[in-house]
Amino acid sequence: MFCQGYEQQRVPVMVTEYGGVAYEPGGHTEDSWGYGERITDPDKVVDQIAALTRAVMDIDYCVGFCYTQTSDVEQEVNGLLDHDHEYKFDPKRIREVLLSKHTYGYVQV
Repeated sequence: MFCQGYEQQRVPVMVTEYGGVAYEPGGHTEDSWGYGERITDPDKVVDQIAALTRAVMDIDYCVGFCYTQTSDVEQEVNGLLDHDHEYKFDPKRIREVLLSKHTYGYVQV
């Protein structure tokens, strides 16, 4: 997380972009784009998102993170929502992933 010769100095660190697993509910089109190999099963996409999220959450000095991206945009199909802002995945599963571990900040009770 730090350049060579630098170390963490008890300052908050945020991961401002991670994830972006490509998925198109209707199947891959030539003009679309996303990170990594295309996964065609939505449950396996959420499993991949969960694994990436756990890796970020396990950084002990990380105080926040931002999944890329909320919705599909133009040719990018790596959002949690499609172009019309409809769910691509079960929102309850995504919520479970994002609330699975808290070490800082507010916690929903």
